[in-house]
Amino acid sequence: IVSDVTERVRMEKQLEEFSITDSLTGVYNRNYLKYRIDEKIKELEYPFSVIMSDCNNLKLTNDKYGHEYGDIMLRIMASTLKEVLPKDFPIIRMGGDEFLVLCNGTSKEEVEGIMNAIRKCLKDKSKEKIPLSLAMGSYTVESGDFKIEDVCREADKQMYLDKYKGKNDD
Repeated sequence: IVSDVTERVRMEKQLEEFSITDSLTGVYNRNYLKYRIDEKIKELEYPFSVIMSDCNNLKLTNDKYGHEYGDIMLRIMASTLKEVLPKDFPIIRMGGDEFLVLCNGTSKEEVEGIMNAIRKCLKDKSKEKIPLSLAMGSYTVESGDFKIEDVCREADKQMYLDKYKGKNDD
């Protein structure tokens, strides 16, 4: 009976992981926010920052070379985020080509440095045929109560400012 219970618990945990993991990129999906955000907020260390990012040129890549190249692009973006970011920063594919990163104990200045490291890493991995870049924006909470939706919305606004400045197209 004990081994049956242990096996059932293991399977339930495995199912939960599948439900919060994006099958294409291997990072979390938006269900992660739904099921794990309260737990993450309890572990919060200020300052707390969020990075929102959006792949530049994904539609163009899909249209010009096909969706399999777009999928490769998304996988490279996710693997680059994993490579550059600390292991304890959850990376969440929000849908399509948007990725959200939760940065516990990270100041605005530190987040700027992280985003610059991501930009450089993507530029180094770029090929002439398919340039790799992310439009990115961040928002930092120094202290106090906040709603994660508001923090994400503010980071999203900053990301769109970055996208429209063309900062990542060099």
